[in-house]
Amino acid sequence: MADEIILSKADEKALAKSLAQFSADVKTGKLNTIDGMMKIGVAVRGARDALAKKGCEGRFSQWVEAECEFSRQQAYRYIALVDNFENCNTMLRFQEGTVFRLAQSGPAATEAKELARAGTTITPELANELLDKHRRKAQPEGTDDESDNHVVRRQVADDEPREDRAGAEDDSDGSDVAGGVE
Repeated sequence: MADEIILSKADEKALAKSLAQFSADVKTGKLNTIDGMMKIGVAVRGARDALAKKGCEGRFSQWVEAECEFSRQQAYRYIALVDNFENCNTMLRFQEGTVFRLAQSGPAATEAKELARAGTTITPELANELLDKHRRKAQPEGTDDESDNHVVRRQVADDEPREDRAGAEDDSDGSDVAGGVE
């Protein structure tokens, strides 16, 4: 068990104020838009970083559970979204169901952003192709998808229900969600 971190009253108060603002940003960011998802990602990442700066990394999961109404896994998806797409000005080229999936793979996200800048619409099918391509590149030579250690991934369908609407619960089964790109 980790030792308990003791903060001064001033540090605890400052941290509580920061976390309260991050909580408010998460709640107001629960929109059906990329902007909303990005706002949530920035807020969740800010809370994680604020806790880490004070040596309280272990409190992040508790904060997410108490304040965000989605899972820790979903919190890290939002962080990955911001880490990979924060400065991308072509988000309208990404169709529903692609952004969170691509955010989990830096190389695939980078290629998707380049394609979007060139005018290509990033469809779920193209996202799957990019993810497959970069997963194959990352595999050690001599292995293939048929090996005992293959990764099973779910295809993103155009007609998937959207899980990111305001007030929606997180998908606890680990499936990917994204949306808001019309």
